[in-house]
Amino acid sequence: MFLGTEGSPAKFRSSSLAFLSFASVSEDKDITRIIKVGGLKGRGDEVSERELSKAVEALFSGARMLSIHCGECKGPLFEKDGKVFCPSCGEKEKKKPESDLRETLKKKLEELKSRLETERDHDQMMKILKEIEALVEVLKKLEGS
Repeated sequence: MFLGTEGSPAKFRSSSLAFLSFASVSEDKDITRIIKVGGLKGRGDEVSERELSKAVEALFSGARMLSIHCGECKGPLFEKDGKVFCPSCGEKEKKKPESDLRETLKKKLEELKSRLETERDHDQMMKILKEIEALVEVLKKLEGS
């Protein structure tokens, strides 16, 4: 059983945004009845059987429900294999801008490394090395944050 015994009151909570007053789950893990849901989406809307079913499927697949909610649909977010997602609307966690910056800096380092390997002019090599040094410093600062 998932949300308590069949037909018994059960609570399903994520952050304070979803409270299932009563839910029923059959032996084959299908949602059979939702009586009342309050607080979800901040409006007291009822959760559709489809939305709840997707959340239950996520839990049964090994996902972990987080205490934060989706910015799009206000449903609870889940984490599985290091990925955060919303089973209701399919929204995925956005990459942090900081990680995008790290990736860009690493690509630039690779480009500079390639240029340094082929460069013959000593002055140009020194310029490239200074650029590499500056990028490495920025990466170190990002790693510390």
